[in-house]
Amino acid sequence: MRVSTASAGGWRRAARKGAATAKQGLKEKRPIMDVALEATGLLKEKLKRLLDPLTLPGGSIHGE
Repeated sequence: MRVSTASAGGWRRAARKGAATAKQGLKEKRPIMDVALEATGLLKEKLKRLLDPLTLPGGSIHGE
């Protein structure tokens, strides 16, 4: 599958923002979920669904 330049750029921005959110949580010794909730403004249930490793590409953390 080929990814367009526009979607690849969006993916990279999202990855950088996610990494920054994780680093902020670690720096402040706060749960990453709390930092992500503040950063995104999403409802907790929606954010949980989006970050669920079982629903990410590959099927699970181990790609099974």
